[in-house]
Amino acid sequence: MEKASVSMSGQIPSTLSLAVSKIAGISTNSFKITPTTGSGSNTAGQQIRVLLPTAGFIHLPSTKLYFSVTTTVNGTRLPKFTSSLFQRVQVLCGGVTISAGNPIHGIVESVKNIAKDEEKCLASEHPEMVLGLDYLGKIFDYGATGGQATGAPESYSTGGANGAGIFSVDLGDFFQSLHPNYIDLSLMGQIEVVLTVAENSVLSSVAGTFDNGVANSFSRDGAGGATFTVVNPVCVANMVSFLDSSYPMALRQRILDQGYVQYHFNEHITFQQSFNGNSRFNLAAASLNKLHTVFTLAGSLTQGGAVPIAGSACAAGSSAPSACSYPWNGAATLTNGAGNVAVSGGLQKYQGKFQQFKLPATAPAQSVANNNDGSAFDYSAAAALPVDLQYRINSTQVPNMFMTPQQVCEVTKYANGLKEFKGINSYIEFLYNKFLMSYRFNLVTNPYDTPTISGLDSRNANSMIEVVSQGSNADLSNFNSIIVADITKLVRVGEGKQLETIA
Repeated sequence: MEKASVSMSGQIPSTLSLAVSKIAGISTNSFKITPTTGSGSNTAGQQIRVLLPTAGFIHLPSTKLYFSVTTTVNGTRLPKFTSSLFQRVQVLCGGVTISAGNPIHGIVESVKNIAKDEEKCLASEHPEMVLGLDYLGKIFDYGATGGQATGAPESYSTGGANGAGIFSVDLGDFFQSLHPNYIDLSLMGQIEVVLTVAENSVLSSVAGTFDNGVANSFSRDGAGGATFTVVNPVCVANMVSFLDSSYPMALRQRILDQGYVQYHFNEHITFQQSFNGNSRFNLAAASLNKLHTVFTLAGSLTQGGAVPIAGSACAAGSSAPSACSYPWNGAATLTNGAGNVAVSGGLQKYQGKFQQFKLPATAPAQSVANNNDGSAFDYSAAAALPVDLQYRINSTQVPNMFMTPQQVCEVTKYANGLKEFKGINSYIEFLYNKFLMSYRFNLVTNPYDTPTISGLDSRNANSMIEVVSQGSNADLSNFNSIIVADITKLVRVGEGKQLETIA
């Protein structure tokens, strides 16, 4: 009988490997780093600068900025995701820009959240917009009279006696995706992170914090003029040191033998323009991994009421129950603390105007009134009207067909390695709140295997990339397109702390 043999050497999948390695003499510690600029209060457009240590090994993905937030004007609500409070995150090394970031950092992070490239799930990252109960348990929904809203703003003081805020934020593409994600700081020039505070337009200014029909709806525009301040930011870095110098010496030997050690990370480049059925841009990249496209309504970057999530429940005031007629997730009625206002059972969810990514369709139409009566979500008539989309690269169709919204949904899941959108609970929510068109150009790989760079090389051709629509229901006058190109960027560190970046 012939015996089968299994070799434990060579290239085998990580899921089959029995190999175990040991590194002795590891010491770990965490350090608080006070920003050199912006350690106190920071308003729209101001910068927070953080200088990292110049020695030791740092774990980049877990290095975060912690802070608190204060706001002004009654009815003010912070957006989903703390990353939305920052306009740009830049990383420099020895004064040389490694990652320039992009000017719409918060929007890109919202796109990545849908694609699950970067999932936001921690309470400290403010993953949901709040209505009447904030993240510290303060209730500001019910006033002293008749159960009406007090209209209090969402605000979090200074974050405690130590000045440590209750919220945190990642430090951009370089920190989130660098491989390997431990780097020897002594080999490089000093790393500086620059975070620019976002404009006040990321806030929602709502008419009232209690969703009481037409007159006091959370999704209706408030007074406007809301502002926010990032307070007492600090950076916390997780570091390791090696008592055994074998690994640090190996890195230095690699530099002597090869001339450099090489890292790589994914950077996101953005292109924005009015959408008239065709959006185009040029891109030269060594590895184009994915394209993501979202569509936002014109005027989305202005303060106003929050946008309801299609499929979530909506409260109805007892005096005007028809004003909010879509109790999707429950029909039972409840009463507020005063006992005199009936609301539909189920969970209410909202997001900021700038975070609404919508299928660019003329029907159903969107307005504040349509939001409140649910007609903005009614795609039953529009379902028979086409809005078909595709990419083109140097006139080559990608894919080789126009995609219906349903096909966009499936291709987007494949592009992002998803079996399902865990943050999307209905097809209507996909069309109305979180419409995303992604396309993959690189190989699907196991994150635990040796990284493979396999994206489209567009450097020689300086590729013309287009987003094209067709169909009688396509809205060619009221939308802006935002295209996010996911590329791989190389960082080479040589002798004498020399640095080279290759995009």
